[in-house]
Amino acid sequence: MKGKQAILEYLEDHDTVTSKAVAEEYGLSLNCINKNLYELEAACVVTRVSKVWRTVTYRKTTSAEKLLGTVPNMNEIFAECRRSEAMQRVLTVYGRRA
Repeated sequence: MKGKQAILEYLEDHDTVTSKAVAEEYGLSLNCINKNLYELEAACVVTRVSKVWRTVTYRKTTSAEKLLGTVPNMNEIFAECRRSEAMQRVLTVYGRRA
């Protein structure tokens, strides 16, 4: 079984996926699963949910997210938050904004 097939099959039965879980269930290498998860994320098939140390958790990308064409990543969210009026006031208080 190929890595992408294993990941997609695993997601049919589970809400989220990690490379370790798929590798153990289907007997594939972690490198193979990680590479395929990265490719599926780039193709907007899966979305990164969290990363704790070296464990990255993914879920299926929703149809609404697919319509947008891209899934917002954390850097975009942080940048948007930093530009908000409330954050600008906080940054002014702490001397991070002139």
